[in-house]
Order: sequence, then structure tokens, then C-alpha cells
Amino acid sequence: VPAARVALALVKVLTQTELRAEGDVPPELRAQAETLTKALGLVAGPETVARLLMAWTQLFGAISFDLFGQYVGSVDPADAFFAHSARRMAEFVGL
Repeated sequence: VPAARVALALVKVLTQTELRAEGDVPPELRAQAETLTKALGLVAGPETVARLLMAWTQLFGAISFDLFGQYVGSVDPADAFFAHSARRMAEFVGL
């Protein structure tokens, strides 16, 4: 349950907004996205689900980089970079 909190929060965003990502995903990813869509009871296209998964992994990567000092010496201030990344991922997902 704890490991699913962030993913479920992102799914909640998806269910409470009308995200419409344009584009297409490869057939093998389309099948995975459709499986997730059905399992979670979502109304979203495969591209939207794929983008949401990309945003989720990017978010975890950014948090991990911050927690383990990977931004030190390359991104300063890290808070501004994190905020910029979060805004860009929100745009990418369709918010």
C-alpha cells in the first residue's frame, strides 16, 4: 500500500481532470496501457496513460536525485529545478 501512494495520487489526478495527450504509443506499450486503464477503471487513452507513467518515473527520479545529492554541483538551486521539472511534466501529461 505505501508503495502505491504516489501512483494512486497521480491516477486520482487523471480521474479528476480531462487529460488528453496527443500522439501514439508502440503496439507493445499500447497493450500495457490498455491493461492498466482497465485494471484501474480509467477513462483515458493509451498515450495519456503512458505519459502519466513517464511523469511518475520522472518524479521519482527527481526526488531520488535530490535525496542522494545528485544535483549538488550541477543544479543550483535544486528547488527551482525541481519546480521547473514538475511544471514541464504537468504540461507533458496534459495538465
